[in-house]
Amino acid sequence: MRHTSAIAILGAISILVFAPAFTYGFINFDDPMYVTENPVVLAGVTPGSLVEAFTDQSIALWTPLTIISYQIEVSLFGPNPQAMHATNILLHALNAILLYLFLIQLTARFWPSLFVAAVFAVHPTHVESVAWISERKDVLSTVFWLLTSIAWVRYVRTKDRRAYGLALVLFTLGLLAKPMVMTLPVVLLILDFWPLDRLRNRAALVNAVREKAPLFALAVGAALVTLVTQSAGDATVPATIWDRISNAVVAYAGYLGLTFYPIDLAVMYPRPLEPYTVSVVLVCAVPLIAITLAALARVRRAPFLLAGWAWFIVTLAPVAGAIPIGALAMADRYTYIPTIGLFIAVSFGGAAVLRDRSGVARAVAAGVAAVSVLVLSMLTFNQVRVWKDSETLFRHALAVTGPSVIPHVQLASLCLEESRVGEAEQHALAALALYPDFSLPNNILASVYIARGAYAEA
Repeated sequence: MRHTSAIAILGAISILVFAPAFTYGFINFDDPMYVTENPVVLAGVTPGSLVEAFTDQSIALWTPLTIISYQIEVSLFGPNPQAMHATNILLHALNAILLYLFLIQLTARFWPSLFVAAVFAVHPTHVESVAWISERKDVLSTVFWLLTSIAWVRYVRTKDRRAYGLALVLFTLGLLAKPMVMTLPVVLLILDFWPLDRLRNRAALVNAVREKAPLFALAVGAALVTLVTQSAGDATVPATIWDRISNAVVAYAGYLGLTFYPIDLAVMYPRPLEPYTVSVVLVCAVPLIAITLAALARVRRAPFLLAGWAWFIVTLAPVAGAIPIGALAMADRYTYIPTIGLFIAVSFGGAAVLRDRSGVARAVAAGVAAVSVLVLSMLTFNQVRVWKDSETLFRHALAVTGPSVIPHVQLASLCLEESRVGEAEQHALAALALYPDFSLPNNILASVYIARGAYAEA
């Protein structure tokens, strides 16, 4: 009975906090590329479009299953943004429920599992993954991540080869939705450490790696395809070794900060124009090193701390900045799966502390947990409203992050479409002040001059 109640609560809060997005439209960033100007999607489901979903490289990221999900919606409802928002929200609610079921299967601990799933459902950094139609790949791939994990744990517990085969199929589907799930085989090894307790000696570790060999092979294949498609789409940015190391260290610290202080979130956190200094990197490295050492020091008494921290580190690795992509320093959407590890460490850590405490201490802890979920829900509800339209979204980004090229470009483009030529010029010039050779603001500025009849300047 309590499992049914938990599932109902998770589904309800997931939908309620994202309710404003049910009425939103498309935004002018990535949504045109993925949906509104994508002929592969706008064709709906046809034999030809299904083939093109696997072969088209115009997006610079291979996500054929996500593209097919858009095609299905176009066939059923047309290019309807409300239907697509509803799908994203329902998939997110499903993920919260699946996360709860997975943790119950894994640990048989009701309250810690419910708290992890509830925080996942209402955390503000997940707004970008849910409220942005273009980020369907996050919520869809996580469905398959969690289903793969459930099937895998069933295989570990029962040695049922059908569960093993099902896990391979589900993992493949996850990779087809978004290649970021490639880190799952390593996470399964982390779960072998805790809570499955299967890595008691070197031979057990070798066996655990060997049984996951097909999963690792699929992950390597997905990584290679991703590198090829992003290189072909000019999505990656040349970087020195120092840039790669410093970007990763600062990003890890930044994501840790956003998880525990999710304030002033934005669609775009711009990469600094100059490389990070040594002092900045050292300051960011201190908490990372301290947490790692603390988790290692308590590995025998509290293995869940190391497991949760390792989950966070491993799953963020592909997007932590070692391979710079575009003008981004960080993005909220990249936290969708990684923060689960931090939630596990906090929730199961709290449960361990309370194990021998009085009923009063447990009641106080329950109150703190409930208030935490309520506060996060309020923050998320407010953050969802930032996504109501393109202008609100990018003006908010500039207010939060300061001058940033992409928000200025998107606002310039929007103002030009609405014949607000003066504002378009201001934003285009602001973008060019940051990146003088960037083609998009130059093109917009030329269009501004043409609209004014200043053909020589254009």
